[in-house]
Amino acid sequence: MIFTNNEYNAISTAGTLIITGQNTHLRLWDNRSFDAGGAINADGLIINDGANVDFCGNYSDTSNGGAIYSSANISFIDSSISFRNNYSISGWGGAIYQSSGELLFQAGTYEFLSNKTLNNYSPGSVIKGDKIRVSETYYKTTLKFINNSGGGDTIWVNSLDTSQACLSVSNEPGCSNTYKFYGNTSSSGGIIGFRDNLYMAGGYWDFSNNKISDTSNITTIYGYPLVIKKPTISIRYANISFDTTFITYSCSADVSNIGLRTKPPPTIHQKYYNYKLYNTLEFSGQAAIEISANRYPVKSSAVPDSTD
Repeated sequence: MIFTNNEYNAISTAGTLIITGQNTHLRLWDNRSFDAGGAINADGLIINDGANVDFCGNYSDTSNGGAIYSSANISFIDSSISFRNNYSISGWGGAIYQSSGELLFQAGTYEFLSNKTLNNYSPGSVIKGDKIRVSETYYKTTLKFINNSGGGDTIWVNSLDTSQACLSVSNEPGCSNTYKFYGNTSSSGGIIGFRDNLYMAGGYWDFSNNKISDTSNITTIYGYPLVIKKPTISIRYANISFDTTFITYSCSADVSNIGLRTKPPPTIHQKYYNYKLYNTLEFSGQAAIEISANRYPVKSSAVPDSTD
């Protein structure tokens, strides 16, 4: 099914929109909204059970959400969804704008390619949202953010949490998830901007060839505190490459090298604190320096193959 060249949203509903089923192949191409949500404007969205959905070339003219605007929870479960070349002209969220609630990724493949915000002061060239959560499942989850661009952060959220995808040292699928950030550009923000918590648990995190202003091969993460307590980056049992240079602003780190002790040997719980860094040579900012200091030592700079 194809929805194309519609104005005032391709799909608009006052309730939760549900797109489901392995035989569902939905294409939302080149739709426009003068208000919010170029393709979809809804009070909640669920895409699940093997659905295949492609958002391409949608845009919001004067408000937020180039492809999707939602005022409530969004759930992407066991599906294949791509967001390509969506944009917001003057608002926030080149692909997705979520005013409140949770954006859930649980199993499946989700690709965000060449989305953008055109206003230099608009955050979220891909996502401007509330809470992103990646949950545990019987299958792995793949998230790719590639060649997106804008004036603010690529992703701007209150929290991004993958702790439930990899709860401990194990071979569970969520501990092998792929999180890829490649070739994204921001004129003044970071790859991730967050207000409360950034919890990176398990999986392969590949930040490569990103660009901030005129500086290439740099990963920046911005904290935006509302109170005295700084936003916190927590890392557990993950393999990470933060570009050649990694810089953090206005955030702290929840990391530990307790899993490296030898006497007595670390417990499984303590080993869960181990994480490995690859390729990154320069660290700047309080959190970045703490993350560098507590890493698990590796013999090779090559990032392990995530198969994605």
